[in-house]
Amino acid sequence: MADASDNRGMVPAPVPRAPTDIGDLPEDILLRIMSHLTSRQAVHTCLVSPQWRYLWRSVPRINVSIEEFEGQHNSNNHVAIEEFEGEDDDDDDGMSIEEESQGEDDDDDGMSSEEEESEGDVEGDDEHEVLFKRFVNRLLELRNPVTLDEFHLRYSVSSNTRNMSLSRSRHANSWISYALQCDAQAVQVSSQYYEVQLLPAAFTSSSLNRLHIDNATLAPGFFNQLQMGCPALEYMFLHDCLIMDLEIFSSSLKVLIFSSEIRFAYDHGGQASISAPRLISLSMDYGISGARLPILTNMPLLKTASVGLCAGDIQARDADGIKQFLGGLCDVTTLDFYYWDSKLTMEKSFQWCPIFSKLTNLTLDCSFVNEDFYGLIVFLQNSPNLQKLTLSVDKSDTAIAGELEDRSFTCEQLQIVEIRCRGTSEMLSRVTQFLHANGIRHDQMCIVDRS
Repeated sequence: MADASDNRGMVPAPVPRAPTDIGDLPEDILLRIMSHLTSRQAVHTCLVSPQWRYLWRSVPRINVSIEEFEGQHNSNNHVAIEEFEGEDDDDDDGMSIEEESQGEDDDDDGMSSEEEESEGDVEGDDEHEVLFKRFVNRLLELRNPVTLDEFHLRYSVSSNTRNMSLSRSRHANSWISYALQCDAQAVQVSSQYYEVQLLPAAFTSSSLNRLHIDNATLAPGFFNQLQMGCPALEYMFLHDCLIMDLEIFSSSLKVLIFSSEIRFAYDHGGQASISAPRLISLSMDYGISGARLPILTNMPLLKTASVGLCAGDIQARDADGIKQFLGGLCDVTTLDFYYWDSKLTMEKSFQWCPIFSKLTNLTLDCSFVNEDFYGLIVFLQNSPNLQKLTLSVDKSDTAIAGELEDRSFTCEQLQIVEIRCRGTSEMLSRVTQFLHANGIRHDQMCIVDRS
């Protein structure tokens, strides 16, 4: 064994010093921290120190919003003028980027920065919209050619006239195209006021995986371009959008969410169809409008679906449409179905509900409890493997109604019934009595008070 005295002359290895200042962190960590800022905030970090002067150019996330420029105009925009401290490396006059964009350069040719940078702002744009567009144009011009993780855009369209709206949307389409050329994996676009017009040509990327769009018109050919030009797209969220395509096909989508006021163009009574062979989850809540309910086809992997049908959204709402629509969901294991439309009466013996042989988790609203439990009975008769049933028993005048020759059902696999209500009510008592009379024990019922 070595003598401990042999080590007495050795100098201990120095312990690495932990960073005591944010500036001591490695650049890649600083860039990740800065990616949680808006792009305008990230640009402001150029004032921190010389080390930070150009960091914003390599941030892997762009987050720009028109709302950050509201209330600003050229005459009092001293903050915006100083935002870009890092000018082009070959500029020697020290002029900041936004000073250039204010039309203050002294070139002999007299060309304004409006002509140089924006190729003409759209007539009628508010001053803060002009400043925003110039800011983003210059931001993208001076960024380093680094890969983007995410691109978030909060845009503004202040006209609902089609031609003017398309003209005012051109910057948004150009910026989206830029982000996708930088291999952005996630893109989120939303618009104030009126819908931004999104053109198919902007959407070409082998990297795009998630797409979130709010308040937009999706021009004809949009979904065909996604299918051809974005083969890695797996997640799509649409909120308050007008869809000009009647045929939607995607071989890559796994999650599709339609949220609030999704409108399908339906000239001459056309019916939309959705085909997605890899789709796992589908949500169509809070207002799908069109000539008829869309046809759902070729969804063999679909496991979960949530559907809400609102009053007046479907022009031709009938039993055939309900049957066809539900037929596309017959292989799901989890289904939430909400009916907020006017009373719909089914013809006697009409088989509008398919057999849900794989369904284990079912949620229904009060429309299926009203009218002597008609809708609920039909679903239970066609869900032989159901394990959990969730019912909302809040008061409502909506209903799916009809007559049944056979009102019996068996749910041998049913383990729990969750009943959602607001306080005690006559409806709650009726529901519990109905379930108990059909073989469901009280200890299987769970009442959730949402009041």
